[in-house]
Amino acid sequence: MAVTANKIIIIAENKINNAIISLLGDASEVATLPLSNVQFQDNEEIARINSTSACILIAWGKKVALNSISLYRHNLSNTATIRVRHFLSADGSGTPHYDSTVFDAIPKKTLAELEWGIDSYIASAFDDWHIRFSSLHHDNFVSRSTIVDIVDDNNSDGYIDIARIYAGKRLTPAFNFSYGHGLTWFNNDQQTRLAGGGMHTTKSTALRRLHFNMSWLTEADANEFSKMRREAGNADDIFISMFPGVGGTTERDRTMACVLVNNSEITNNFHNNSTHDIVAEEV
Repeated sequence: MAVTANKIIIIAENKINNAIISLLGDASEVATLPLSNVQFQDNEEIARINSTSACILIAWGKKVALNSISLYRHNLSNTATIRVRHFLSADGSGTPHYDSTVFDAIPKKTLAELEWGIDSYIASAFDDWHIRFSSLHHDNFVSRSTIVDIVDDNNSDGYIDIARIYAGKRLTPAFNFSYGHGLTWFNNDQQTRLAGGGMHTTKSTALRRLHFNMSWLTEADANEFSKMRREAGNADDIFISMFPGVGGTTERDRTMACVLVNNSEITNNFHNNSTHDIVAEEV
């Protein structure tokens, strides 16, 4: 049975990789941490902007189809805002044909998760989390350039860091993944039993693994998953959000930059229906 929450979103073909990215206005990038770093999946290579406000111009080089964008591993505060505009011009000039208007970069805690009397009105599920991301999903638009405006006056770091940007046409199947999906935290912790009976441990970073089955793929959706498997393989990073727009820890825990780690076939089990098993690990 398919999960009935907001449908899964996958950005597999990341258009940002071939774009030209620059800053408009007074903000500047750190020379050793340029904006081009957001085009690579190496998390050690962040982009840093010497300001708490920035106007980022993304020139796609040609017309591209866009309906999703996510800024991943950033340091934006709970009060930061973002605005995304798409243009048919090559340089962000003229009138945008899509304008998101200003929206919160960091979603607030859901009512069920608020600790009343303790949390502030801007409390977020990201407050105790190691990764911050901001996503926007909208209708399909053709664009030659995009401007992303960021305003973060309360950023205590005094600068903006972004490790990766994902942008493109999302893969969202007609029917969602099935119940039985899983989230696993895994690590490379080392344990050594001591002579006295104690345990010596060496702690490592905990990472996530998502496992879900697409049991109700139409022929068109099966072809899209086949394309993802062919192009991304088990090497290129992709963006998965299993519960987009749900908010809170449910969306946070099951949204990640990842690589596919299994090699599952796309099985046609009856007319116009296929199944496909996905296992992805965080990067």
